[in-house]
Amino acid sequence: MAALKEWMLKQLDGNRKCFKNSNYKMMLIVFRTIFRRLKQRILIAQVNQPKIIILDNLAGLDPKERIRIRNIISKIAREKIVLFATHVVSDIEHIAKEVILMKNGKLLDHRSPLEFCKTIQGKVFELSIQEEELKKVQGEFLISNISQQANGLLVRILANQKPLQYQYIEAVANLEDVYLYYFSDEMKD
Repeated sequence: MAALKEWMLKQLDGNRKCFKNSNYKMMLIVFRTIFRRLKQRILIAQVNQPKIIILDNLAGLDPKERIRIRNIISKIAREKIVLFATHVVSDIEHIAKEVILMKNGKLLDHRSPLEFCKTIQGKVFELSIQEEELKKVQGEFLISNISQQANGLLVRILANQKPLQYQYIEAVANLEDVYLYYFSDEMKD
């Protein structure tokens, strides 16, 4: 997270002349994990009309408040650049037009969420298994989710090849799958 913030600030610093010459006010608001002032800061950002807003993650909010704040940010992002540093994939899945992936301070890739999901399509599967098969499946695949079903377990996996030894369906990739795929050493070919 610190590396991403550093990278963002360097990018902004390098473009400072562009912003100084524009007719627009520029104000950077860095939201920390102190959420009691989050709404106040968003209001300040709207009043001052900054071109760029930098946000830290929304961890710590209850689900209802998280959705409300996320919707406000989404509305603001239609007209402004919002840089959002987070590991909470569901937040960016609902807000972002473009996602930047960084690892160890280095830019890996940047695309739209849909384009990222397309890069791993055909590598996400859901298996219907019994409880006693779970340990074996965990040893063979990267697991992104385990759900209890009436007749066993539904296990979402990432794999470079189809899991032919199990009853499976190919699943539609989401950004959480993308995150696991790009940041897991288990997925390297």
